[in-house]
Parts: sequence; C-alpha cells; structure tokens
Amino acid sequence: MVEFSCQALAYITGAPMKEIRKLNWKEASDQFMAALQADPWLLVLDGLERVLVAYHRPEAAAMNDAAVDEAGDEMADRDPRAAIRREDDDLLRLLTKAGPSLILISSRLTPHILVNKADKYIPGVSWIELGGLTPEDAAVMLIADSIETRDRPAMQQWLQDTCGGHPLMVGALAGVVADHPPAPGDFDEWVKDPKGGAAVDFASLDLVQRRSHIVSAALE
Repeated sequence: MVEFSCQALAYITGAPMKEIRKLNWKEASDQFMAALQADPWLLVLDGLERVLVAYHRPEAAAMNDAAVDEAGDEMADRDPRAAIRREDDDLLRLLTKAGPSLILISSRLTPHILVNKADKYIPGVSWIELGGLTPEDAAVMLIADSIETRDRPAMQQWLQDTCGGHPLMVGALAGVVADHPPAPGDFDEWVKDPKGGAAVDFASLDLVQRRSHIVSAALE
C-alpha cells in the first residue's frame, strides 16, 4: 500500500518516482492526501484482502471463499482483518477522508480499520455486497459461450440452484458442457447425463460442495 501510494502520487502529480522515494512515509502520505483532496480522482483497489493478516500465509493464493471467514492468524494475536503492515492500516484510514476523490475497494474481508468497535462502518465508508449473476445473466453468459438449450427457464433455475450466480463457476461450467463428448455444447443433454450433470445429486449438496464438484470436473 505504501508503494501504491507513491506510484499513485507520481501518476497524479507527474513528479519523478526517484524524487517521491526520497520522502518519508509521513511526507508521502500527506502529499498523496493533498493531491486526492485537490481534484476528484477514482482509485480502484481490487482484491484488497491480500494485504490483510488473514492472507499472510503460504497457501493464500489457493484459499477459497469458504475458508476466508475461518482463516486463522499467523501473526501472533493480531486481528485477521488488520493489514499486514501497520502503515497500510494508517493509509486506509486516511483514504476515507480523500473527498472529492473516491476509493473503490473490492475485498472478501472488510479491513478492521474501516469499522468501529461495534463493527459498524466509520464515516466516509459505504458498503455494497456483490452478489452473483442473476439467473438470466448467467444463462446469457453460457449461451454467449455457444452453449445451447431448448429450455432456457430450466437452465436459469439450474444455474441459480447450483452455481448461485457465481460467474467463475458459470464460466467453468461452460467449458465442461462444451467438452461433453456425447453432445458438445448441449446443456440439456449434459444435465441429464449420468456422467455429466446428473453424476451428483446436487440437491443433497450445499453451495460450496456444488461449486467444488463443478471445478473438479472442469480441472479434469
């Protein structure tokens, strides 16, 4: 995050990086905030959970959604939602006061510095939950990948029940159906095939298990 702020400051101001790197953390953060408050900028920080303690582990890149909330702390007794480097927490707190600039963050975990002791978002922070694709959009995504169906409402319902609208799952599923030997690209045939969609009783599985089955099939 400190490196990011230096790179962003150089981009916004046009100052050479070699000059910005001469600044200490306080000087760099002050200038960065001043630049954001002077003009409206939009900064997008995607996958911010990677700077948090919960992901400070060798297997972090392979962690799935189900493991995130149970992630333990490998850094003594620190909050898993704290930033690995304390300067990053300080910068995140500063960014809540960056108006008129806006900071768009995507993260599986909410950084603890952005909430108060009651776990409520502090002033300057708004939260929007990103749900999955609608059944209609999930079907459009499959059809755009040349997957065919003669019963689009049934496809939409299956995608909702099985994938929960998760776009990566829908994308993986498109590959599985496209490579289904008896009828490549035919969703209806794949769903009823004992070696395809009917291979597992999805009704007996929770959403995480369903996703795991689809991913396993895609990897195979």
